[in-house]
Amino acid sequence: MRNEHSFDPYFWWHRLFYDGPANLLSEAYRTLVENGFLDASALWRQFYDSSITFDFLRWYSICIYVGGCTILYFAAAGRPLILPSPAKFLEIVLPRNVRSAASFKIDLQMYVAGLLKLPQVMRVAGLFMVSVVGQYVVSAHAHLLPGLRHVSEAINELPEGWQHLFAFLIAFLTFDFGYYWGHRLCHRSQILWQFHKLHHYSRQLNMLGSVRHHPIEVLVTNTLGDVAMILALSLFFEYGGRPDLPEFGAAFWVALPVVAINIVLNRFTHSHVVFSLGPTLDRVFVTPAVHVIHHSRDIRDVNYGNAIAIWDVMFGTYHQHDVRTPIKLGITEFDDGHYRNIVQALFEPFKDAFVVVLGSRRIPFMRWGAAGSGENAETREPTVG
Repeated sequence: MRNEHSFDPYFWWHRLFYDGPANLLSEAYRTLVENGFLDASALWRQFYDSSITFDFLRWYSICIYVGGCTILYFAAAGRPLILPSPAKFLEIVLPRNVRSAASFKIDLQMYVAGLLKLPQVMRVAGLFMVSVVGQYVVSAHAHLLPGLRHVSEAINELPEGWQHLFAFLIAFLTFDFGYYWGHRLCHRSQILWQFHKLHHYSRQLNMLGSVRHHPIEVLVTNTLGDVAMILALSLFFEYGGRPDLPEFGAAFWVALPVVAINIVLNRFTHSHVVFSLGPTLDRVFVTPAVHVIHHSRDIRDVNYGNAIAIWDVMFGTYHQHDVRTPIKLGITEFDDGHYRNIVQALFEPFKDAFVVVLGSRRIPFMRWGAAGSGENAETREPTVG
């Protein structure tokens, strides 16, 4: 008979996750998952189904963004029952300084190119390859980490709802952790910076600017994020986090919704509508007010997080800035109209990288700034504030 005064960890583990009120959270999450309400991968798979007329993933983040701007307009106008004029609404959703910028033409071209589905197919294929290889590597070397086996067994004994919830949270956090270091590497490496500066050269932020990434840069950041996420899922979950799916590549089905959600979050962090959640929450979540600092020309080596700002706080790269203070955006190497078209934007970074490798000319290290629009001596640009 158990002594009521003794500490039994297994008893409290069972009370916490099976009998306690916290179990309602796991059951609610399990119900949502089973009914497909949180299945972001369903939206993603729909993107490749030619039998479906409307590809939701292609448009739903933009619809959410426009809806958010609409709410912002009504809140700012203080007249929720009066519809705005088309001109005023357009100025909120797509301000003149955004749509008239030379870099916005590249954003549109890269977004249209993305509609051909090749980048998404490569992204999904790469994630699946990492899932299969990562799961195999962990299973082959699990004996080297015997302590993790006990943690894994304890997690896999939890109710299915808790397993789903823990798997999602672990995947979300570890992907962001790997992405943080990949993103930071793209700034610290002179070679990788030649590809990543395509994302930074613009002197204004907009939602479509989040797709203006060079494939080489994406390969680095996504691979590090995927590897961290898949290894964590394979280490802590016997079936990759989804016991209701086949064991082969099972972690892929947990990782895929995380990737889809991060794509949507990335759209909002690049919004031209700069808002903050306050000094405390901005140290936890990446908001437009946090990410705009990363694009500054003058404030360097800060705010690398994709969705979570905790990594920047932990590793000393977090910087807070008053959104009311104007920020100069872009880089010092060239101006906003440098890239004439998508072909030049994709191929010129290879030339610049070869110049760095061959050492034919000196390229200053870390001559770039954080995010915003600003003014310089040559070209007058609007400011963010």
